[in-house]
Amino acid sequence: MNLLKPLLFLLCALISQAMALAGVGDSLIIVQREKLEQNKKGQFLLPKETIPQLYNDFTPVKVVWPGDAEQIGFVDKKGKFVIAPAFHVLVESFQNGCAIVGNYEGSKILKGVIDENGNVVAPLKYDSIARISKAVFSCNMGGYFDFYNAGGIRLNVEKLSDFKIEGNLVSGTNIEAEQGVFDLNGKLLLPFEQKQINIKDSGIEGKKFRVWEIMEDGKVLFTIRADSLQSFQLGFNRFFRNEYVGILKGKEVIAPPVYTDILILEPKHFIVKREKLFGLIDSSGKVILPAIFDRIEKTKYESLLKLYSKDGESVFDKDSREVIFRNEKAVHVLDSISFALKNKNDKWGVVDLNGSTIIPFEYDSIGYKRGDLFEAGMKFIDKPEMGVIDSDQQWVICKGELDLFNLGLIETNEERDSSGTLKRKTICNLNPYKFASYEKFPNGFIKVKNYKGQIGLINSKGKEIAEPIYDSLATVSDTLELFFIRKGKNIGLIDGSGVFVFSFKDDVTEIRSFENGHAAFKKKGLYGFIDLNGNIRVAPKYPKYQNFSDGYAAVVLLGKWGFVDKNENIAVQPYYAQVRPMRRGVARVSTGANKWKFIDSTGKDINGNVYNEIAVCGKGRYKVFKNGKVGLADVNGKELIVPRYDQLKDYENGVIEVKKDGKAGFIDEGGNFTIPLEYEDVAYDKINNRYFLQSKPEEKTSMEFTSDKK
Repeated sequence: MNLLKPLLFLLCALISQAMALAGVGDSLIIVQREKLEQNKKGQFLLPKETIPQLYNDFTPVKVVWPGDAEQIGFVDKKGKFVIAPAFHVLVESFQNGCAIVGNYEGSKILKGVIDENGNVVAPLKYDSIARISKAVFSCNMGGYFDFYNAGGIRLNVEKLSDFKIEGNLVSGTNIEAEQGVFDLNGKLLLPFEQKQINIKDSGIEGKKFRVWEIMEDGKVLFTIRADSLQSFQLGFNRFFRNEYVGILKGKEVIAPPVYTDILILEPKHFIVKREKLFGLIDSSGKVILPAIFDRIEKTKYESLLKLYSKDGESVFDKDSREVIFRNEKAVHVLDSISFALKNKNDKWGVVDLNGSTIIPFEYDSIGYKRGDLFEAGMKFIDKPEMGVIDSDQQWVICKGELDLFNLGLIETNEERDSSGTLKRKTICNLNPYKFASYEKFPNGFIKVKNYKGQIGLINSKGKEIAEPIYDSLATVSDTLELFFIRKGKNIGLIDGSGVFVFSFKDDVTEIRSFENGHAAFKKKGLYGFIDLNGNIRVAPKYPKYQNFSDGYAAVVLLGKWGFVDKNENIAVQPYYAQVRPMRRGVARVSTGANKWKFIDSTGKDINGNVYNEIAVCGKGRYKVFKNGKVGLADVNGKELIVPRYDQLKDYENGVIEVKKDGKAGFIDEGGNFTIPLEYEDVAYDKINNRYFLQSKPEEKTSMEFTSDKK
């Protein structure tokens, strides 16, 4: 149910708030405390001259006490207080036997409802209250709602996150994501335990959440109503209700299903999402940060988080649970004790944990800290210049040298006199750039581009490996010292010393990425393979190929697929219409449509069975499909479970979930049932070794209207 807060409530709440702030204006009689009279019973009475102003038996009166304290009570037509002065504000005077009143707590007004005997109908703790009928009050606190009838009965057990009014009925959703219905006379019609509610002219239909049994070590620990449950982390599970998610710790609900997502930040802290905003809770479910942030990010310092919101950027310390910097224009976490901030004049500086200035706010940018040096930038005639300064604001690296500094190509030097006293640090000590740009690869080498746009390569010491004459250059992998180069239509391969592994003279038009120590190359329209040293291991004579896997590559010869080994020996004759890569000496091959089987690395049939399909699952095992049913084979292709089930899920640890004819259960690798095939639905939590079992279909409830209901 997609519920909307009714406009009626919002309008009433705004009017109530305005009335509260105004003190209901002229409707209040104001009297000094010392002017009150007492009757023979000791009851306070209004002065006689004020009694003619009374219009009813519950006229509000503001009593001004010595020291200007004020309290509101109610008197009858004779001026006798029927409700003693005890309230700071009157939001709405008596109607249908109830009034809305409020008391100050600091600068905030907390509102509640009282009846004509002064009894509390709704406690004085709410931000706003709206009367939605003669007998029902909607009370808002922090964006959540409680409903009370005129008899003081709370109609919802849990707070409501939303509600809507349909005719004489109110339907709502509580913070447990459960729905219920009550009428405007204050009668609860359907308890708040429904998943979905449908209100018709003839009555109300409800559908309850599924009941799940949580089983561990062969025993049912507890039950919970939910759409589904999931693994989360050790000791915790996620559970879902109507697309909202909560958290179970053991069998205790520590976070109700009010979130659209919950993610693990670390074992003791979870990031929660409400609609599009993010917050933080701890492993006990306590809200550490409310869900008011556009983004929450880790920093490289474990205890510090970066917070982003419409109000600015903040830094939060998880250990102290304090916001160190709040709603700054911008903030960079430089290290655990220094932070770059942008002030209201758009200038950057550096401060410590206490906000004391390390670097004055004089810079147009500050990017990072390395050792005792800071990246900084200033504008000169509107042109930004970047460099590196020390804590004394002395420029150590200037302008264009910054890129080289970041790449580790230059070092800072200090000049000292004969006594060892520091005279100055080196400033702008290099010649102008030789190259127009630099790009560092993960393997430590650096791609350079000259001012003509030509590409070359240098190492981490700045030594030229390949002169800049190429159109493109790319690394083979993040760890290997091998590089693809291209010039015009020519393709080559060089090593980390600049030596050609594959030269342009070899007439190669394509070199693919290395996988499993081999790369496919194309020459004269046919494919072969080279090794990491550039040696041709498989000659280019195949129109199609699959990469090497487990020491074998699938290739096409004479229109059929087979396998070759690393020495180009044909291991499996080209006989098959389709093949899939060799894995642990086992390959899946097809002789025709819907005809798949297992063979070994010599081409020998493994188990003699033919399947409609074979799919990898788990840690290398296989689902096998035949005649619309599914079974299981091990990593060697041996059939473990005959294809007889409608669905099968292998959890890789001896637990196998199966479904057949609409029922679900669990079997072991021998096909024996560990949990019988009698449940509506099941799931398994591998982290906590728990089973989730749903034994009954969703329950439905209904209520028919009599002629006076709607």
